[in-house]
Amino acid sequence: RELLVRVKALLRNKVQAQNENTVFSVGSYKFDATNQLLSFNGKETTISNIEARILEQLTTNIGRTVNASELMIAVWGRDEMSNRNSLHGYIHKLRRVFRHDSNISIINQRGFGYMLTVRMQ
Repeated sequence: RELLVRVKALLRNKVQAQNENTVFSVGSYKFDATNQLLSFNGKETTISNIEARILEQLTTNIGRTVNASELMIAVWGRDEMSNRNSLHGYIHKLRRVFRHDSNISIINQRGFGYMLTVRMQ
């Protein structure tokens, strides 16, 4: 009975979180994490679920390095070497998406993780 109550509470929290749109400003871009959309100058680009989950972790920690292990656990639920290679590939894709705003960078902190930075103009 207690387990059932806990599961229902978790599901209720998940549904409430899904009903709230999470939108971040990243330089000249708007990132809608809920709908996996990046907007730039009125043009919307859909990104993959994995890209959106990685970008959400980076945007909530903008200006701070996010440990690669934390990113992999948040996205895939585990930290494995194959995920590390995939993470690097998805970071590359995100860098290409942000190419229109030279003030945005995703910096690799070798041996540790990644940091999203936005220079002020």
